[in-house]
Amino acid sequence: MMLFTTVILGIAGFCQADIRWSGDAISVPGRIKNPEAFAAAHHGALGSSSSPAKAALKSGSGSPADPLQGRDLDLFERQTCPPTHPFPCQGRCCPIAAPICCIAVNGGCCTSAKPVCQPHGCCATGTTECPNDTRTCRKPGETCCGDGTTCSSSHPVCVPGGGCCPAGTTGCGPIDPLGCKELDEQCCGAGRVCPVYETCCGTGACCDPTKPETSSQCCPGSSADKDTCCGEYEVCCDGWCCPEASTCSTTPGYCNVPVLEFGYTPNHIISDLVENTCLGIRRQMALGRPETTPNQQILTYYGPNSPNRELSDCRRSRGCCTGRTVPAGEPGAGDNATCDEYPFNSAVEGGADAHVACVSEHANGAGGGLIARMVNGKHRGFKYALRVTGIDCTTVQESDVHGCNP
Repeated sequence: MMLFTTVILGIAGFCQADIRWSGDAISVPGRIKNPEAFAAAHHGALGSSSSPAKAALKSGSGSPADPLQGRDLDLFERQTCPPTHPFPCQGRCCPIAAPICCIAVNGGCCTSAKPVCQPHGCCATGTTECPNDTRTCRKPGETCCGDGTTCSSSHPVCVPGGGCCPAGTTGCGPIDPLGCKELDEQCCGAGRVCPVYETCCGTGACCDPTKPETSSQCCPGSSADKDTCCGEYEVCCDGWCCPEASTCSTTPGYCNVPVLEFGYTPNHIISDLVENTCLGIRRQMALGRPETTPNQQILTYYGPNSPNRELSDCRRSRGCCTGRTVPAGEPGAGDNATCDEYPFNSAVEGGADAHVACVSEHANGAGGGLIARMVNGKHRGFKYALRVTGIDCTTVQESDVHGCNP
């Protein structure tokens, strides 16, 4: 659990307002690695479809056998072959086990299994001797590798040490003896490749340094299938990434993020601010925002220079609360009223869909100050939970807050 020091803010001399960092943390889903989707959507997916992850095994189409030696005919005595070598072969006799005459190889004899006579031995039917390897026979279209093996026409590139790669690829070498790669790829081991402009993250992921928010940092997992890539400021977990300043949950795939609480007290200077937050959360729910319940929403920090205020009804040109003050009889009566929006200007979720109301400038400043402290030093993508306590947000009505000028 991530602990934050509880902060209570005093507002304009009134009693202390219950707007604070909670000591709690809440569990939310992290970015979970999906190997199948990663492979389908990303050329750097390990085991790229353009080149197989593993080379095909080499084969010998038929190693030439040393021809069996025939026996010389006894020309002066019998002029015939003996029963053990009954097959004449130009002055010699071939044995029963090798009835094929192969005089080209010093009067040798070939067996029925390898009846094709070649300059240096005997090959199987449909094969010929390799020109660069007299020990090996090849089928039509096969490549002779020179080490007693051949590669098929579909994988014609010989890989030193064993294996065959497709045309247009090369072997990975010592890092992966049976791996193949294209010219724009690098080998990661275990039959996996990444584009040359990315980096191997173990043997389970390819990280892209040009995408600092999501994929620049290698996050090794406890096994290759959990290797993944996280953003520059994300927290590395075992197979998933958590937002900046959060912690890895004991539940795989989840993260513990800090909580900011807006506590409601009836007839308090911050009551309108909390009620507007409730109405904003409910609008977010109606829009189908994820990770949102009636009294709580997970918010994402936009980063500095957010444009959201100018997209909302709090934009300067709208004049939402211009000339307004807190009405008599209400806490903070006579204070200048300022435009408050939820989700906040600093949140990715804010903008055109934010709910706005006119609230005391002191309440607005206190809430904004605490939000600023929450995101201070953080980067885009930082997440936290905004939680409302002390009131059931489903009971708040639009008439409970002061809306914009007509």
